[in-house]
Amino acid sequence: MQAEIRAVMFCGGTGAATIASALSRESLVDLTLVINAYDDGLSTGRIRELIPGMLGPSDVRKNFSNLLRKGRNAQPFAADLLERRIEVGRDVSRESRDYVRDLESAIISMTDELTVRQSRQFVEWARVGIRSLSEASGSRGVSDFHDMAVGNVVFAGTFRCAGDDFNAAVDAWSQLFRPGSVIMNVTDGADLVLVGLTEDGRFLKDEASIVGMRDSGEPIVDVFLLNRTDAEAVHASYRPSVDADEIRRNLDLMRVVPSPNPSVLSAVGAADVIIYGPGTQHASLLPSYMTAGLGDAICRLEGAPKLFVANLDSDNDITNESVSSLLRKLERAFRVGSPDGVALPGLVTGVLSHLPSTGSRPWGIDVSDEFPSVPLVVGQWKTKTGRHNGDRVTRTVMTLTALGEGQFDTGRLTPVSIIVPVLDEARTLGSVLNDLLTQDWLGSGFLPEIVVVDGGSRDGSQEIAAQVPGVRLLALSAVRGRGEAIREGIGVCSGELLLTFPADGEYQAGSLLQMAEMLRANEGILVFGSRSTFCVDSDAQLRMIYAGVRRQYLVSKWGGVLLTLCSGLLYRRWVSDPLTSLKGMRRGVLERVSLRGDTLDWDLRLIIDAWRGQLAIAEIAVPYYPRTRAQGKKTRLRDGLRALRVALSSRWRVH
Repeated sequence: MQAEIRAVMFCGGTGAATIASALSRESLVDLTLVINAYDDGLSTGRIRELIPGMLGPSDVRKNFSNLLRKGRNAQPFAADLLERRIEVGRDVSRESRDYVRDLESAIISMTDELTVRQSRQFVEWARVGIRSLSEASGSRGVSDFHDMAVGNVVFAGTFRCAGDDFNAAVDAWSQLFRPGSVIMNVTDGADLVLVGLTEDGRFLKDEASIVGMRDSGEPIVDVFLLNRTDAEAVHASYRPSVDADEIRRNLDLMRVVPSPNPSVLSAVGAADVIIYGPGTQHASLLPSYMTAGLGDAICRLEGAPKLFVANLDSDNDITNESVSSLLRKLERAFRVGSPDGVALPGLVTGVLSHLPSTGSRPWGIDVSDEFPSVPLVVGQWKTKTGRHNGDRVTRTVMTLTALGEGQFDTGRLTPVSIIVPVLDEARTLGSVLNDLLTQDWLGSGFLPEIVVVDGGSRDGSQEIAAQVPGVRLLALSAVRGRGEAIREGIGVCSGELLLTFPADGEYQAGSLLQMAEMLRANEGILVFGSRSTFCVDSDAQLRMIYAGVRRQYLVSKWGGVLLTLCSGLLYRRWVSDPLTSLKGMRRGVLERVSLRGDTLDWDLRLIIDAWRGQLAIAEIAVPYYPRTRAQGKKTRLRDGLRALRVALSSRWRVH
């Protein structure tokens, strides 16, 4: 497909790196990363001191490095070069009499694998950066450069060559490296200093102090952008005994609202989705939102998802925060630059928050209580390495965007409806819906519609489903069986392909893609997801599935044998797993099936209808992870006996 999703993501240097690179790799996504450049820690702060008017290059460098390493236009050598640290003793001798010349030679030797054009421009910028920093430092020696990233030194040279225009320097890097996505500084490039204030009145004099908050027990109540001279004056006159409210009033009076980068406003105005990425909230994200007019531009953007991706864990600067408190701060930060009444519902339409491996609630989450208008998607966003699962977040973003109103051409996608019957499944429903949303539907050519049909839950299942963007909830008035829930769901859905999926977590959502492919390629069939087909030894397969739970193993084995015999002998449909909860059909076959039945008898009646309506049944092997009665399994032996009775009695009623 040629159409693109225009995504704008606010991020810092590394917190959203896996999401940024995954979005960049996706051919359907036209990605713009929006950062601020208030970093002033370590060597970055040294560069800002030596070159007046320059913002911090670190987050610019880190985002270019990330995209060049893992984005769609990967150039790993260039990424490694930008991140390489200058070391006295390796790159240049401490005793060097002309360390500037020697350092230039060292960087020239690092550029062998760049293209000729890249190498020439890179070396030119490096020379200007080295000489500018050396002259500004008073020629104290090579030690001034120790542990500086090569990319930071080169960006300093780019800044000087661009007429001390920070945004022009970023554009120059884009033209040289062409990372495949756009990186923009959020403001017009004004040289401002980020400071903070804790709840008990402690003044945080710079961005480095904010990032360095560790286990202090002092929540950060606000951050401010100040002119450098004002920031230095406040720091010089600060007394811990001064009342916190008085300090805050003074900082409010000095606060500077930076003008926006016009290119950022243009990107926001044309966006199909806005993403507030994870990261160091008080340093990397909230300051970006304080830009003049930015909140107004986002609120004017109608129909596009605006998704807040929560941190996986409570970071240094948010030890005492919750997702709700960060949403309040997000709203307040946008009001700094858009004081005429921007509100959270216009800024955020959904929250993606991590579901931990233990417990039922993410860290500090209380969004559903405080912000009922902001839907919550709770899922397993963490990889084994502890970072965000960028591919999973990307699939969710793409699906939620596609489910919006015409963000890109969906005419080439096959509509598929997934009916999820639910009765008291709050324990698993959130992660199941997350799994459904994060499948690669769009990449496989499908446009999903997820319909949750609640049969009268009393454990909060309805509330969970109602909070998930892209999910339609149909709440029935009383407790009803699975069969009736599926019938009601089919009655309201619109997909050409119809699939059923349980909310109990026993199946993998990825199996539905295989079933949908089978349905799309064949007419006049039903598709069953079989738990025991395509194996060398079905008995061994069942023993492995039930892992020593002998009663479940025996009931499943011999009950399945009886039902398979009945369906084969009586209805000439040899189905290895008649009671699977994964079933699919085309909308065109609805007139040939009755969809009668309540619980497990619904499954048997579908086989009977296939015989009557001359429909073939295709089986696809699917993984299965059964739960126990203690974990909430509801199916009883009597349900299986009822299904068997239906199979035996219905054959003789046919004339």
